Amino acid sequence: MSKANSTRFLIMDACVLIDYMNGEPELFKLISFHIGSIYIATPILEEVGSIKSIEELKDLGLIPIEPEIEDVFTAEEMAGRTSFQDNICFLTAKRQSFTCVSNDTNLRRQCTDASVPIVWGLELILNLAKAGGLLKKQASRIAKDIHKSNPRHINAKILSEFEAKLKRL
Repeated sequence: MSKANSTRFLIMDACVLIDYMNGEPELFKLISFHIGSIYIATPILEEVGSIKSIEELKDLGLIPIEPEIEDVFTAEEMAGRTSFQDNICFLTAKRQSFTCVSNDTNLRRQCTDASVPIVWGLELILNLAKAGGLLKKQASRIAKDIHKSNPRHINAKILSEFEAKLKRL
């Protein structure tokens, strides 16, 4: 199997990073191979207790990215409903022309308002299955595992919609 010809660059927020760590950490390598490189802004590591170091991040196939100093200052000053880490994710995506991967409503709205491309966490799993990097059965199991570990944000309705989209692939 050869790598898909992709120049897509993704930046993942903490909520999706945590979901994938709880569901199937090997997804990161598959996504990187079949869809595009996954960047993680280093301040996000503060929100993710299961990743202790930059080396561990790299071992998962993730690429750490230090935010620009101007973005750090801007993120600190931004008013609204997004956290400092989400602001960093947004500003980095905007500056680098990355696609933001997030389930956070406020971050998604911020990206949409600024025309920053955005995808849902489970949507990335659908894209992976569509690209041939994951069997539908595996995609379904992983989504169910994520739902079990995060039923508040990946609720039964979201899981059902995911399953319907997966069947249509």
